[in-house]
Amino acid sequence: MTRAEVFNNALAMPPEEAIDYIKRKGYKITFDWHDMWQQAHARAFTVAKVARMDVLQDIHNAMTDAVQQGQSFSTFRNNIEPTLKSKGWWGKEQVTDPINPDKQITIQKGSPFRLKTIYRQNVTSAYVASDWAEAVDNINARPYGMWVCVNDSHTRPSHKILDGKVFRLDDPFWQSHVPGHLGWGCRCTMRTLSAADIKKMGITVESSKGKMSTKEVTLSPRGGKVEEVSVYTDPVSGKKVATDPGFSYNPGVAAWQPDIDNYNYKVARDYVLGMVTGPQFGRFFAGQDKAQLIPVCVANEKLKTALGAKNQTVYLSSETLSVHKEKHPEITIKDYQSLQDFIEKSPLIVKQYPYKAVIIKNGDRLLSAVIKTDGEHGNSEKMFLKTLHLARPRDIQHILMTTPKEDIIKNEWKE
Repeated sequence: MTRAEVFNNALAMPPEEAIDYIKRKGYKITFDWHDMWQQAHARAFTVAKVARMDVLQDIHNAMTDAVQQGQSFSTFRNNIEPTLKSKGWWGKEQVTDPINPDKQITIQKGSPFRLKTIYRQNVTSAYVASDWAEAVDNINARPYGMWVCVNDSHTRPSHKILDGKVFRLDDPFWQSHVPGHLGWGCRCTMRTLSAADIKKMGITVESSKGKMSTKEVTLSPRGGKVEEVSVYTDPVSGKKVATDPGFSYNPGVAAWQPDIDNYNYKVARDYVLGMVTGPQFGRFFAGQDKAQLIPVCVANEKLKTALGAKNQTVYLSSETLSVHKEKHPEITIKDYQSLQDFIEKSPLIVKQYPYKAVIIKNGDRLLSAVIKTDGEHGNSEKMFLKTLHLARPRDIQHILMTTPKEDIIKNEWKE
């Protein structure tokens, strides 16, 4: 069932990923929709100006049923409206302004218009996440995505600029600009393509390199809060396509990560490179995205064998990143973004149980990365980046002198 079919009251069973997306959300009490920013919406359910948890749960339960059963908006509204009215969350109300406690303001609680907005945005986000999960699951066979617009009188000019554009699914473009999630009411969709499709249709695959930027926007005139949105500059027209405020993220990436270990090395490597050079990792590095884990590089077979690891993905946790930034402020986001190249070309790998130290001389900078495995003495299910910092030649010499020769996996480094 497509999003258009849902909105046109066609009942059918939706994809499991869409159901899971809605079901697994937690709850967050907010006064304004922007109080919970971007990726957080993919992991927590909120309705602005709902101050009671039971009301929020009622709306979430009704929304889950709507997605799971393929309900039309009218069915969703008929199911939830009596409950909201009985609990007093309906109509307008005078409340204390959270920004100016000395002032009273009028807020709109439940209404047919608000319910329609809640319904459309949550159904759309669930299907966008589901579409992305399906696309990445099939990335080996169909590695390209084409932006498809509805192209009618209601289509916004900025959305039409993207119509027909094709990027690889691992291109950073898709980390912020997502069909169906470019802004409120976006009806665009994505069509995945194979290499044969590209050749047969004579399509030029674009790259967003050098075309992505950000700009600051004021979220609320009352609060004056300023945040960044992602911007794509079309190389043909020179026009800029910005997401709506709060939409500069991919719901599928934010709520769901593909099992990268199930893909071949090249596909996994390209996917992770696209992520760490995209806006999501930028927000993760800045502490704006509280994702618990994010993949930062992929180990090839040679390195996996040296590390005694079962899987190929190396993860970085938000807690570890905070420690890195506090103890090693000299390490920049570019160092993390070049970690894949760093790992692949490292001239020295030294076993140091329960860690594995990976060291490289990078130009005039001598860097050291330590990868921790979650299994004892290797045989690990997962790998984690433990440290990344500048190293001194004498530190490396000490490691070499104190490490048994059989535990020096590769030794081509020269001072």
